[in-house]
Amino acid sequence: MIEILSQKNTNPFYDERNSRNGGGYVQPTTVCRNSTGYTMTIDDTSCGDFGRRVNVVLQDPSGYPIATAYYGSMIAEDQQHSSFKDDDPIQAEFLTFAEDLHYYIPTEAELE
Repeated sequence: MIEILSQKNTNPFYDERNSRNGGGYVQPTTVCRNSTGYTMTIDDTSCGDFGRRVNVVLQDPSGYPIATAYYGSMIAEDQQHSSFKDDDPIQAEFLTFAEDLHYYIPTEAELE
């Protein structure tokens, strides 16, 4: 089971009235953890209708990063990457949880 530890907006200029094209975008950072101590941080710096930009880090219980992803429509194709593998049970668990939060994290195979 995965739980959300924190979820907060990191855009100091957030303004709901301008959140589509005016610069006041919601840009949350979400930190979650599973029952064995693995944590995933999702930094969403997307810009409303201009596109998505998401950075993801999955860390083992000691804090060592075991998978990362940087993707979105605002990032050049040659700069997007992912080391997530859907055949790894822990990574698959977090990939599924991220989808429930409306983040489809591409796998390494999908970005090859």
